[in-house]
Amino acid sequence: MKQRIKKTLIWGSRSAWLVLLVSVLLVLFASQAIYLQARRASEKQFHLNVGDEFAAIDTRMRQHEQILLGAAGLLDASGVVDRDEWKAYVDRLQLGSKSPGIQGVGYSVILKPAELAAHIRAVRAEGFPEYTVRPGGERTLYTAIVYLEPLQGRNLAAFGYDMFSEPTRAQAMRMAGEGGETTITGKVRLVQETHGKEQAGFLMYVPIYRKNQPMGTAQQRWKALRGFVYSPYRMGDLMHGMLGQSVSPVSFKIFDGLSETDAALMFEASESESSAHRDNWRPQLTAVRVLEAYGRQWTVRFESRPELETRWLSQQNLVVLVLGGGSSMLLFAFISFMNSRRENAEFLARQMTAEIRSKSEKLRQSQQLLDSIVENIPLEIFVKRAGDFRYEFLNRAWEGSHGTPRDELIDRDDYDFYPKVLADKIRASDQKALQSLEVTHTPENRIQYANGTERILHTMKVGLRNEAGEPTHVVGMSLDVTKSMAAQQALQESAQQTQSILDNVVDGIISIDERGAIQSFNKAAETIFGYVLTEVKGKNINMLMPEPYHSEHDGYLENYHNTGIPRIIGKGREVSGLRKDGTTFPMDLAISSSLQNGRPLFIGLVRDITERKRLDAMKGEFVSTVSHELRTPLTSISGALGLVCGGALGPVTE
Repeated sequence: MKQRIKKTLIWGSRSAWLVLLVSVLLVLFASQAIYLQARRASEKQFHLNVGDEFAAIDTRMRQHEQILLGAAGLLDASGVVDRDEWKAYVDRLQLGSKSPGIQGVGYSVILKPAELAAHIRAVRAEGFPEYTVRPGGERTLYTAIVYLEPLQGRNLAAFGYDMFSEPTRAQAMRMAGEGGETTITGKVRLVQETHGKEQAGFLMYVPIYRKNQPMGTAQQRWKALRGFVYSPYRMGDLMHGMLGQSVSPVSFKIFDGLSETDAALMFEASESESSAHRDNWRPQLTAVRVLEAYGRQWTVRFESRPELETRWLSQQNLVVLVLGGGSSMLLFAFISFMNSRRENAEFLARQMTAEIRSKSEKLRQSQQLLDSIVENIPLEIFVKRAGDFRYEFLNRAWEGSHGTPRDELIDRDDYDFYPKVLADKIRASDQKALQSLEVTHTPENRIQYANGTERILHTMKVGLRNEAGEPTHVVGMSLDVTKSMAAQQALQESAQQTQSILDNVVDGIISIDERGAIQSFNKAAETIFGYVLTEVKGKNINMLMPEPYHSEHDGYLENYHNTGIPRIIGKGREVSGLRKDGTTFPMDLAISSSLQNGRPLFIGLVRDITERKRLDAMKGEFVSTVSHELRTPLTSISGALGLVCGGALGPVTE
């Protein structure tokens, strides 16, 4: 008997194993589809980030050129600019706040050998007794950095340096002088690298010419050249100044020229990460852009960071795997059970031929158990004859779902209550199950009734034969998944729509619970404050507030809980925010409240108004400047008119 049961479990459940295999394949297919959809979304986000960061680098480089062109205009207009005037001009630029990353703005003059000694004496006379042109030695042409602001810190090492003595700098200076255009050098080591971690550098040059000189050819322009306005750049400082401290899902490397070698590497955005992390990580998304500017080419290689690629493993994927896998195992267990019961019933029937009296009671009990299972199982079970496919048995679940008494459907076929097209389809699946003697599975069988209603059924069928091997019946069972599929589709569409709205709104949206713990933090909020959701979720909202708001916030919540008076809820106001890097900024804040699962939920709408404040300040400064500049000449004109009217120049005619 034990051997019989073992054989039944192993060989009698082949159909169950087949169904399990098909179900698992369907689950894996759905999981892969969700994974690919998430990957495509990540690739789109990656290329958007690449475009933004590449445009930021290109735009900032051209803004820095405008700074040098302004300095060149000052020299062209004034002819001679002393050291104090140069310092006042550069201070006015506010490089530290307006153009972070620029090392300074300087002026280098061109000297002939005969002019060198006089030049050194003149600069020493200005209060720099140790000044000299470096490096020493005889050359046919000298240049010397005479102005460089701010003249402090690292920049002191560049004072008096002859940039034309170094080949890479000399090549860019000659190209600028002969072409009359702004140029930049290749990768160099700046003389400012006197301490700390060394960074790759480059320099930007704008040529300055003597007035009233012929400029038609490159030789004429070189002859008329009197110096260069220039800026030195440390690549690390420049890139951090361009892109700020926000965490980007994209890292990048910048190479001088078109060759991506270690010698050409100028900057690596991920260089602050640990070397072990960089060695173990292999990015899946890459892009290469070539920046052409000022006579040089930079190759920029972009690579995805881990936080971007981990988005491919979505929660939907996990839900599909868990629910799909669980459903497959339940279905496998049910079919195995049904096959086992069928095999055991057939075995008992053959045994009863020889031992009908001793086994009759057991057979009756087994039949009662099977009937009880079939009648009470929440699956629609039916049995059809093999010849004409007319119904012989329908269980209680089938009767309840179709709304027609079973007695009226026995000995009828599908053509009596289904449209011909659907009945033909059902008849074909019955024939297939009968011929194969294996379980056939129809994952989505849509049934359209005459009253217009539609149901979606997952149906399985198996053919039965007698001892002679002749087909006798088709046994089938159906599971109604209409509501569950509709609910799943609606839930997915709602979640996708909500997430799309939150990710694309330009204002920061933050929700907190009654304790002030952060519950949600959209993409705009991540950009404004510099944090990602995983860094702030569950933490108190006052981490985003400077003093005094930081200390007062919990008091606002406690007062609202105790009194129910919304002092700040439903009102917009201007407050200060605190970024991850410790900087504060002005922002507009509007707070609303709602209930989630019966508990209070507070939603804040944040807008960064730094740019608006900056424009207001610039407008005020402009009005003040214009008022001052107009008042001075008008006072002189008024005084002159007073002298004329007073008779200083004689009688005034009518």
